[in-house]
Amino acid sequence: MWRSSKRQPAKHQREAPDKRTRNETLPGYKRAPQATPNIDESFRLRGVAFCCLLRDSPRRLAVVNGNFFAPRFLRPLKKFFLQPFTDTFYGLEGCLDRGTRSLLLILLGLLLGWWIYVPIHELLHAGACVAGGGSISQLEIDPLYFGGLLAQIFPWVTASSEYAGRLSGFDTGGSDLVYLLTDFGPFFLTLFPGVWWLRRAARGGQALAFGAALPFALAPLISLTGDAYEIGSILVTRLPMWAETGTRALLRGDDLFKKAEELSQLGGPAPWLGLVLAAGLGALWALATYGLGAWIAGRLKQPQLVDTSKNI
Repeated sequence: MWRSSKRQPAKHQREAPDKRTRNETLPGYKRAPQATPNIDESFRLRGVAFCCLLRDSPRRLAVVNGNFFAPRFLRPLKKFFLQPFTDTFYGLEGCLDRGTRSLLLILLGLLLGWWIYVPIHELLHAGACVAGGGSISQLEIDPLYFGGLLAQIFPWVTASSEYAGRLSGFDTGGSDLVYLLTDFGPFFLTLFPGVWWLRRAARGGQALAFGAALPFALAPLISLTGDAYEIGSILVTRLPMWAETGTRALLRGDDLFKKAEELSQLGGPAPWLGLVLAAGLGALWALATYGLGAWIAGRLKQPQLVDTSKNI
């Protein structure tokens, strides 16, 4: 068979085929304009690049649908501070499926829960003090909260109080550990069943039970100006700056506003600094107590409540 003696070009030297369509080769043809890039997407990507540059690690930054969230190492702090409020908000959202009727059931449950919780709270104060080695001389409970009935059972209960209830007479034997245990006693109910009960009722849409669980679960936050402040004041007055007997007596107590009123009649910044520090420590203690209850609830298959109305 005859073959041409003309040498064929190498494969890499061959001209690339013309990939244009027939219309593109016609005179006067204009290519269709390219789609304009999404400006919002462009800005989002620039923001991601800038934040990654600042953080030196893109793995620490979470971006979902164009929204920036806290770096991963800050998420535990965000959860620590917001968890009680998100549980309450999303719990309400889950229980209000029947509108006004559900709201009325939540309010009714809240009133019933508070009515039952107050005397239990005060009795647990007394019980914790005795369990720690202290003694009780007077426990004030308002008659509205079974004060008259309890006075017939316990000789140290008085059916009158300017508060809903108050442990006004007790002796810790000079031990701050017993004092702290006395203050903390009622908040074992937050650890269990408080937070667990709150989340379980919310997931089941049980409006009455959810309302009743609120005082038990949120008791540490409700007591920010009471027991929580007192716990903070005990810790603060252990420091040398506020350990003097007069300052200690001035700062320690279960009523933040009354202590502030007493301090307003005195001069000097040191007691005020101690008051603020005690209130801050009390707030941290309240959040930590709820966080521990939330951890226990999670171990019992009741994790943190989330927003179920949207999927991220």
